Amino acid sequence: MKALMAPPPDSALDRYTELTVDLTEGAGVNLLPTDKQRLLERIVTRVKVKAPSRFAEINSPAPNGSVLHAIVQLTRYDEGNNFARFMLAGLGQIHIDANVSLQDGRNQAELRKYLITKTFAWGGYYGLLTRITDVEEGFTEGVVSAILGESDAKLEPNK
Repeated sequence: MKALMAPPPDSALDRYTELTVDLTEGAGVNLLPTDKQRLLERIVTRVKVKAPSRFAEINSPAPNGSVLHAIVQLTRYDEGNNFARFMLAGLGQIHIDANVSLQDGRNQAELRKYLITKTFAWGGYYGLLTRITDVEEGFTEGVVSAILGESDAKLEPNK
């Protein structure tokens, strides 16, 4: 995970009582609706597991509190080739990349922006048996860490 901007002053994420998560596709990324829904559900479920009392509502159709809006724009979603991974580590890699923007739901002011990347390149039988759904777990962890503000103290923004 890489911070793409410095957080503005007085932009604490813990002041938000509701969360909306949008998963969008960037240029050249075409997910099946079932893949998109699965990935969105993984993110929402993981937020609920890691911080069960953090948000009163997530993806409510009619939010009525202070809303943190997370926009996850996939810039790369490549399943790779499991046979190529089996033949030689490094070939047929799986990639999931996204820009994650956290915005204030009232005025759309950008609070944080991150680049989240997850790559799998192991070979042999492990590479043969690994699917993109397995790699989504690690990707989801990065997105959820950004949403919960866990990375604020660890990351330096690009200069």
